[in-house]
Amino acid sequence: MSEVIIINSANRLNGNGSNFNIDINYEEDEGYDRCSLIRIAIPKSYYLIDADLLENTFTLQINAWTTTITLANGVISRNDFRLILEEYLNDALDVAGCPVTDVNALWRVTNAGAYDLTTTSYTTELLLLDEHFDDGLYLYSLHATDVGLTVSFILGSTEFPAKIMGVLPSTTISFTEATTGGTHHYYGKSSLPVNFEKYDVMYLRSNIIGEKYNLNLIEIFTSGSDYFGSIIFENTGIRANSRKFNNHIKNASFSLVDKNENNIDLNGSDIVFSVLLYRDQRIDKKIDAIGDILAPIEGYGLPTTL
Repeated sequence: MSEVIIINSANRLNGNGSNFNIDINYEEDEGYDRCSLIRIAIPKSYYLIDADLLENTFTLQINAWTTTITLANGVISRNDFRLILEEYLNDALDVAGCPVTDVNALWRVTNAGAYDLTTTSYTTELLLLDEHFDDGLYLYSLHATDVGLTVSFILGSTEFPAKIMGVLPSTTISFTEATTGGTHHYYGKSSLPVNFEKYDVMYLRSNIIGEKYNLNLIEIFTSGSDYFGSIIFENTGIRANSRKFNNHIKNASFSLVDKNENNIDLNGSDIVFSVLLYRDQRIDKKIDAIGDILAPIEGYGLPTTL
């Protein structure tokens, strides 16, 4: 006694591709009491840097002067991000009121373990890559002849861009002033390995779950999939990962959420998944076992109510 239903969010009654209502049809007379996701395809079409989620800015502060660094919407690789960030920071040197007076001042963003502060040469940096392990950290450095500046990055309370800059949310990266090999500079370093995975885990939630507090149909780990490809998840523990089925539901709601229960925006793309509905045979066997116990008792005319 089982049935498979296919859910395509493109056929929704309302909502969007990752948060929607849809009618489901199944054999109600079968008495299904368990449900389990079989497989799901999720387009990895969400943005790593998302202005709609207010996850695309941080503040550059030099002395009392501040300016907002605003990153573009979209997806970017680790190496490309540091190069783009250099451009944003160098452009900020031209913003009115910037205290840096050195016309040759230069921002660099590098792999921390491979960079020598005595030079701003890309060639030297590449050579040093052969001599050091990559520690996953960024080194942020401002090369300028100005002395006595107070330099910092101020990150907001959102996970991004903090994760791709290698710090926790609500962190201030304070820079140290130094002179190395005749080169005057200010430098700050990320405290954590940078992380360019938007969501490490997702949850598919639904009102088809017949439980009070936990409406998660399945937990999906997402690492390793390419952006603008698809996350393909197959449930290898159909029974172990099954949930109690609310068999009075015909208008079902589904939502794809992150670990903080925020809806995930797929930018107009749809998800497709299959769900197994079935009647737990173990319960049937328990009922049969009770019947076997009661049968001989009935022969003696004893009460049969448990």
